[in-house]
Amino acid sequence: MEHSVQESQSAVTDMDTRLQQVQTDFELLKMRREQAQSESDLLDLLATAGGSGDSTTGRLANDLTELEQQVREREARNSARRESAPLSESRPSRLSQSYERLERLKKLHEGRQPAVQP
Repeated sequence: MEHSVQESQSAVTDMDTRLQQVQTDFELLKMRREQAQSESDLLDLLATAGGSGDSTTGRLANDLTELEQQVREREARNSARRESAPLSESRPSRLSQSYERLERLKKLHEGRQPAVQP
């Protein structure tokens, strides 16, 4: 009976060791797969950047030039819209309303302060 228990414990220990080894191998394979995918993505990126015949710096300069052009166009459109938009002179802007309100509050506050005598 004791011999059977020892054999069972030995078998469980062996199975545990094998299970740990399989888990380690599994994790290692997953990590290698992720690294291989990352390397593949990097190689794809490099192939795309170098495949057009342009240098990466040249492509960045072109992208920057295009972005600057888009900004100038948008600013020009905004300026044209501002000039063509009807001015609402009859209705004061929120900024001027806030400023006037602040001035009225200052005057009200000054009126409540006792006069300082020299």
